[in-house]
Amino acid sequence: MKKEMFYHMRKLLLALPILVFVTHSQAAKKPTLLDLKTAYDELLALFPEKAQGKGRDRGKEDVIADQPMTYGLVLSAEALRYRALPTDEGKRRVRQAARWLLDNSRLAEDGKIGWGLPFAWNEYPQHTGYTITTAVVLEGLLDALTLGDFWKKEERKRILEAVREAQVRWCREMWVENHAGGYFHYSTHDAGPGWFCVNAPAMFLGAMARFHIEHASAASATERKMLAERMDKLARAIVATVELREGAPYWKYIIPPNKYKSDRPNDLVHQVYILWGVEHYRDARNTVKLPWDRAGAMESLERFWKDGTLRFFAQDEETVKPGNREAPSNLWGIGMLLAAYGKWSTPKQSARCFSSMVESHGPFPGLRVLPRKVSSDGRFFLRDGAHVLFGLAHAVYPRNTTDDGR
Repeated sequence: MKKEMFYHMRKLLLALPILVFVTHSQAAKKPTLLDLKTAYDELLALFPEKAQGKGRDRGKEDVIADQPMTYGLVLSAEALRYRALPTDEGKRRVRQAARWLLDNSRLAEDGKIGWGLPFAWNEYPQHTGYTITTAVVLEGLLDALTLGDFWKKEERKRILEAVREAQVRWCREMWVENHAGGYFHYSTHDAGPGWFCVNAPAMFLGAMARFHIEHASAASATERKMLAERMDKLARAIVATVELREGAPYWKYIIPPNKYKSDRPNDLVHQVYILWGVEHYRDARNTVKLPWDRAGAMESLERFWKDGTLRFFAQDEETVKPGNREAPSNLWGIGMLLAAYGKWSTPKQSARCFSSMVESHGPFPGLRVLPRKVSSDGRFFLRDGAHVLFGLAHAVYPRNTTDDGR
C-alpha cells in the first residue's frame, strides 16, 4: 500500500513542472473569442443582477447611487448576448435594466425625459439630462428593441415612446444652429449658443440614425422630417469641424472658440464616441457624405497606440506636449475601443486590445481606472467597467448593422 502511494505521489510530483509550464504558456497566448466570452461572464458577475447600475463613481466615492449610463451600457451588452445566447439570467437582466431606465427617465427637476448623473456636478444640478448619457441610454433601449418577440406589445410600445420622446425633445429644445449646420447642447441645463462638445451630439446622432432606419414609423411625419433635418445638419457640423490627417479624422474636445477657451484634442473615449455615432449615421442614412472612409476612422484609433499600450491622446497630436501625450488611456476609453474593434475590425484586434487592457489595468475582472504605474488606486468602478462590458459584448456577440430591430 505504501509502495503504491509512493508511486502515485512520485508521478504527481513529476507532472507538476509540466502543469506549471502549460499554465504559463496559456497565459502567454493571445486570448481567443472563447476566452473573451469567459471574460464577459466574469466581468458581468460584478454587476449585481438586481442593481446592475448601482455603485460608487470616481470623484464621488462617498455616494452609492444608480447610474443611468451604467444601466444603458449593461442593457446594450446583455441585449447583444441574449440575441446570440438566450438564458434566463439574460432575460431577467435585460428586463430589469430596461425597466429601471424607463421608470427613472424623468428624475430632473423639470420632470422631462432625459438621463444624467445621480449627483450634482460642476454647475449642473443632480439628475440634469446630459446629451452623452441620454445617447448611451437610447443605444441601450434600441439594442433591447432588436430582441423582437422578447417584448410584449405594451412593453415594446413603452420603450419606443421613450426613445421617440427623448429624440424629439432634444431636437426641439436642445438645438443650436452653428458650424455650417447645428448641434445639441451639452445638457438640458445649458442655454444660449452653448458650445459644440462634439462627442455627445455625435453619439446622439448614432441613436437617431438607428431610430430613423429601424423604427421610423414610431414618429409622426412632422417629427420624422424634423429628425432627418437635425441629423443631416449635425452631420454637416461634424464634417465642417473635422481635421483630416492622411485620411484619419480628428476633432477638438470642444470646438473653438468656446467659453472655456479650450483647444484640447479628444482623448480615446471621446474619439470613439464620435466615431460610434457618425459611422452609424453612415450606415443608416449617409445623406451627408463623410470625407473619410471606415478605414480612415479605424486608423485614427490606431494612433492611440504606442509600444503596445493605449494612450490618452493620439500619438500624432502635436498640440499636446510630449510626456502628456504619452499618458495612458483610462479604462472606459479602452472599453469603447474594444467595442469599435468588435463592431468594425477583427477578432485579432479585439484580442490585442483586451490583452493590453488586462496587462495595464488588471487584474481581471476587477479592473482599475488607471494603470498601476501611474495610480495606486486599484478600485473598480461600475460605470468604467460597464464600458468594458459593452466592448466585450460587441467583440463576442456582434450585431449586424443591417438588423431592422423587429
